[in-house]
Amino acid sequence: MPGKPTFPMKNGLLSILFLGLACVNAQAELAMPQFTRQSVKIIQTVQPVFPLGVHELGYLHGDARVAISVDQTGRLTDHLVVEYSHPKFAQAAVEAIKQWRFEPALINGEPVSVRTEISINFEMSGVVISYDNNSYIEKYSNTVFRDAIAYRPCSMKEIDRIPTPLQAVKPYYSDDLAKQGIKGEVTVEFYIDETGALRLPAVLQSAHPALANLAMSALMQWKFEPPTRKGKPVLVRAKQVFNFNEVKR
Repeated sequence: MPGKPTFPMKNGLLSILFLGLACVNAQAELAMPQFTRQSVKIIQTVQPVFPLGVHELGYLHGDARVAISVDQTGRLTDHLVVEYSHPKFAQAAVEAIKQWRFEPALINGEPVSVRTEISINFEMSGVVISYDNNSYIEKYSNTVFRDAIAYRPCSMKEIDRIPTPLQAVKPYYSDDLAKQGIKGEVTVEFYIDETGALRLPAVLQSAHPALANLAMSALMQWKFEPPTRKGKPVLVRAKQVFNFNEVKR
């Protein structure tokens, strides 16, 4: 994985870290020793800017984490904010990432589509924070709790109920694959956003690349009811296991 580069800023420091590479291309997920991997790289960046105004609320630093998909050509095809300490940090992170250029990940020298997550830590120093009486309570509260994460994915245990698929397409498992003895499980991780849309799926484990492709093709057509926590729509990280053992008639 890439290291943790730091970019000088006029008013502070900014660090960027790639997290947990997860390949959308099924073949990339097979944990076999003959596969050689090269992670996706940033080949041109626009420096994220410490957002204006947040220091007045007591934030001298903040965090944002963005999940992205990069295709075989290095093109950013999708992004999803999955965590932040304040919405303005998320906005600043996305504005920069959308202007970045990428070099695609490689498996055995061949470019593949991948999902990865980028964590951006904003640091600001030398700032004079002024307070006014009208917003003193909000500023004091944010100064005390500025390290808390304001937004993150919920786990299945935290939500009101397991999201129900409103549309669930079954993978097509052919006689030909069965006759070849190609069978087993495929595990796919994905997000369900506040609207119930399935976002940024990635194969975590696959018995065979062909099965992973079938699972991904089917899952991309799924749609869920919006997940909720205490009645409010939330983002959820989920997994789905597909079992390919026999041809369904």
